[in-house]
Amino acid sequence: DLSVAGRVTVTGDKEEKESFHSRLARVDRPILRISNLAIHLNRGVNETGFQFNQETQTVPVLATEFAAQSNKTVTCFFFIKKKKKNLKTMNSSIVNIFAHFLHCDEIQFNESTKSPMNEDCHPMLLKLLAKELNVDPEQIHDFELYLYDTHKSCLGGALNEFIYSARLDNLMSCFVCLRALLRANSADSFASETNIRVLACFDNEEIGSNSNRGAASNLLLSS
Repeated sequence: DLSVAGRVTVTGDKEEKESFHSRLARVDRPILRISNLAIHLNRGVNETGFQFNQETQTVPVLATEFAAQSNKTVTCFFFIKKKKKNLKTMNSSIVNIFAHFLHCDEIQFNESTKSPMNEDCHPMLLKLLAKELNVDPEQIHDFELYLYDTHKSCLGGALNEFIYSARLDNLMSCFVCLRALLRANSADSFASETNIRVLACFDNEEIGSNSNRGAASNLLLSS
């Protein structure tokens, strides 16, 4: 179960339209899923392994296409207790199917917004980001977002001795090293230390560290 988090560049309100601000955003619920073909439709996967095209088969699914042929708004009402369903401005028969799985009072999907990012990003995602930041979609001008696993970290095992979590090899080591460096300021050996204590944390280790932010860059060599 995936969601998005990162940095979003937005403009100010009506009085500060010319000003730009960078804000951190995180949608704290699953909104994306990278689907896989069922095994009975891919019989040879056990012999050949899962072979996939990174460009076409790892694209996350955001939603079904409710109104592909129209720019009108689709408003779906679904009340579980009252068993009352009311579909307004219905643009596709598929809405009838998926309305049964909507556990919300009202959801509005629109095919377009006035945001400068409308050509590069689905308007539904723009509306989710705008709602998270409490701004209008038109105020979003750029973003740098990453997918992340929404599953929470936890302790496991019969004696709760294992940590079940993603990113343990990188983020946890950065955390403990930084914590040790901060604690070293009060150590007795710090007064007589002749070397410079430095913590260097790099990105992109999982792809070979060859990026401009990786450990194989020329940052330390040119410093």
